[in-house]
Amino acid sequence: MHHKNEKLRVLTYESNNRSFFYDVYSGIFAEASPIFNKAITFMNTHTKEDTLFLLSKEYDSERVTRLLNNLDNIYKEVKDSRKSLNRASGLFAAKNLWLNVVHDCNMNCIYCFADGGRYKNKKMYMSIDMAKKCIDYWRKNIGDYKKLQVYFFGGEPFLNQETIKYSIDYINHLFRKTDKKIVYNITTNGTIYDDDFVKMLASNNVVLSLSIDGTPEIHDCQRRFVSGKGSYKIIAKNIERFRKYYKELNGNLVVTKKSVSHLKESVEHLWEMGCQNVTFFISITEDKTLSFTSEELDDLFYQIHQINLATLENILQYKSEVCGNTLAICKKMHKNAIQSGCAFQNNMSIVFGPDGTIYKCYELLGEREFVLGHVDNAKSWESICKEFLEPIEKRECNNCWALRLCNGGCAYDSYINNRNINKPYDISCALVKYLIKEAVQMYSELYIHMPESLDKIFQSS
Repeated sequence: MHHKNEKLRVLTYESNNRSFFYDVYSGIFAEASPIFNKAITFMNTHTKEDTLFLLSKEYDSERVTRLLNNLDNIYKEVKDSRKSLNRASGLFAAKNLWLNVVHDCNMNCIYCFADGGRYKNKKMYMSIDMAKKCIDYWRKNIGDYKKLQVYFFGGEPFLNQETIKYSIDYINHLFRKTDKKIVYNITTNGTIYDDDFVKMLASNNVVLSLSIDGTPEIHDCQRRFVSGKGSYKIIAKNIERFRKYYKELNGNLVVTKKSVSHLKESVEHLWEMGCQNVTFFISITEDKTLSFTSEELDDLFYQIHQINLATLENILQYKSEVCGNTLAICKKMHKNAIQSGCAFQNNMSIVFGPDGTIYKCYELLGEREFVLGHVDNAKSWESICKEFLEPIEKRECNNCWALRLCNGGCAYDSYINNRNINKPYDISCALVKYLIKEAVQMYSELYIHMPESLDKIFQSS
């Protein structure tokens, strides 16, 4: 049996005289041995019979035979997993609801993908009646999912508090006597604070994420009010207010080519401000003074590696401050899970604009070609998804080794940079591949030093 066409793509890591491997196709992570590594090397270029002959010169033939039979099963899983990865999910149910409750914002961030929160359109606020229609449509299309996610987004969602309050109350009412678990999420720029509203969010366990780009100098350069004034001071003040009701806060920061050399400093600054779990995003914009090129990647990767070392050290010391980018991939490895892809690439997320227009991606709301319908006369979610399958099948990256933990990347990134959702953005691809390699290292270190805590770490991360 010749395996050359389905060869394993194995990432390896060595530490403390121990070796580990991660097969990116089958999702298998294990501690390696010299015989295993040699078997992998031979089987990528030789038949099974030749591999048995070569290894039996050095190792017991029965041991070699058992190993090769196990590898046969791995290769079969490779074939099966790659077939499943090359197809969109067959489950036509929307477990994730995105309500873009407002197309307006009190800020004017220099890299904003949403055109100052308006998404290339006029200012719009989702009414309570429209929110009810969207929720009712979503409820009819959730299928058998038990855990459901609801996201409130904008613009700045805190500008439309009444609709958010109503939506949470209405959803709680709809599912109060069911076995469904609802997890609410909201992302805010942190400049608007209302004590009663934040108390309501906390009482409903709404996961709160604050957008802060780092130190005062970096943040005020990138995230300004419409007036042009920096927003750091008011956010720093409001964080203390948020912490009155929230023991855990998430922080989101955007890094540009101008601020990349300060990324680690920015992450650590958010930790100091009280954001335990920080996630960074690279600037995706048509502004070439802010968007990354290959020339900045070495600096970006260096910063990420230093952040990961700090995150690992914090975990080993049982501290709560982490950076979530690499940890999210570690979690997929731990659960041997396939990345479901972004909202645009899978069938599990439905996005509503303030006027009830339906999309698959919240970042593409301003692009009319990606409108899927309107809540007033929408087809079933299954019908919409089936019509949408063909473009996903045409992705250029369907045979990429990183597909299991990436699943095509971000459609918005591809569209903005290539005007083609099926042609991946090379900078994003390079970043994801680097994060996967970093994840193998981080997971291996945790496997060495905290094997008994892995389930706990990746249950909450």
